[in-house]
Amino acid sequence: MAGDGMFDFDFKGLSRTELLGRSAKAIGAGASNLGVGDAAAPSAADAARTAATGLLAALDQEVAEFAGFPEIVPLEARHFEAHGMKPPARFEDLSRQHRFYWLRIPMTLRPLQDRPFVKLQCAVEFNPGVAAAHLRPVAQMILPDRKFQQMLAANTSLTLGIGEDFEFEAKGQADVGTADTLSANGKASVDAKAAASAGMTVGPFQYSLKKAVVNHSGTGTEKVFWTLDGAEFFEEQEPVLVVVLRVPNEVTELHVAAALQAFHDIHWLVSSVGNFFTLLGDRMAGFFKKGAPATHTQVWNLTPRL
Repeated sequence: MAGDGMFDFDFKGLSRTELLGRSAKAIGAGASNLGVGDAAAPSAADAARTAATGLLAALDQEVAEFAGFPEIVPLEARHFEAHGMKPPARFEDLSRQHRFYWLRIPMTLRPLQDRPFVKLQCAVEFNPGVAAAHLRPVAQMILPDRKFQQMLAANTSLTLGIGEDFEFEAKGQADVGTADTLSANGKASVDAKAAASAGMTVGPFQYSLKKAVVNHSGTGTEKVFWTLDGAEFFEEQEPVLVVVLRVPNEVTELHVAAALQAFHDIHWLVSSVGNFFTLLGDRMAGFFKKGAPATHTQVWNLTPRL
């Protein structure tokens, strides 16, 4: 399964609901023995226990999951030509033996009110279980890509496009108006122009580059792993994860396995649950110290879209 051994927390077969339930049970059974209250003031212990167990129940109502069905759209030479551009030479070369698709990984994040997730880890794998390496689709390009982080820090706006080497490229701009969809800049590239903090169209998708820490695995493989770290990624809408997928012509089936973990701010959780860590044991305490991640896995059959 995509993501095995990559995530910050290993659930080891337990669900998040089970971990939260066991934690609430341990807190409810043992809170009166802690220093949160004493025999002379049992109400203090009761209030602390009620607040902690209420928080755990609320956490169990959060949503962090893959949503619906991925958008998958072919990328073909005619999409360049329709804008008066010659397709990149590398694209033409690879197209002799491969097909290309834009793939957007959909997700829904609904954390506690006023307590957004601050980090997301996501892994996807293409045609898992297929032993023959030449029958595994691979990621040609991905977004978000960490190579744009320095440009985001130095520019108020960017032009993002596909360059002559068939890679995403970005150029800083002094001022950009309303976003255009797939417009040319005089070179063999597909551009979309917008302020970095606003919408940006890349291929068929609306896309937004934001200033946050991005890390990921390399392209050219059948697995992709992202870590997005920064609350700004989650303030307005769910992060948009995009793969330009390279599929060998002889491949007739496409399955995508995906897994995610969404994390809360560790300092907030420790201050909220910290009085009760001695009741939880290493396993459950470690869950909160890692950010009480919400997790989800999904497998899609995209064969009908090829």
